[in-house]
Amino acid sequence: MEHGNPLLAKICGQIAQDEGYHAQVYIQFVRTFFEKDPDGMMQALWQMLQRGIVMPAHNMREVDPNGNVLRPGETYEYFSNIAQQLGVYTAKDYAAISARLLTEWNIRTVPFPGLSDAGREAQQKILRRQKALDLMATRDRKKEIPQRRTSWLVHG
Repeated sequence: MEHGNPLLAKICGQIAQDEGYHAQVYIQFVRTFFEKDPDGMMQALWQMLQRGIVMPAHNMREVDPNGNVLRPGETYEYFSNIAQQLGVYTAKDYAAISARLLTEWNIRTVPFPGLSDAGREAQQKILRRQKALDLMATRDRKKEIPQRRTSWLVHG
């Protein structure tokens, strides 16, 4: 018995490949910035993490069956909760990716060469944030997701 849609599988494969390329380029850019300006890069990384990383899909908008435009982020939140519950992309995955990046960039190296007091403080905050992510990843995050109709999910 055959399952799935071959065209959708091809599209998903291409997206995954593109994401892999983006990740490698980002890792190399940041590594280069750490080589050129370790203090500035450490502080910039902490500032970015403080603001939060917003996925482009967070801006998806949707119109519900009654014609109401949902608030920004509502569609993504629903999608994210479903993905988390199904185990497609979980807090464990996010924490593991974050930990891998800290390793790639040698953030755990103490003393990290070329840091000012502000840079060392940023480094410590980044490391504390990772510990918090690791702790969150161990918790059962499954919550009740109310049924609702969506324009992007086929209901049978």
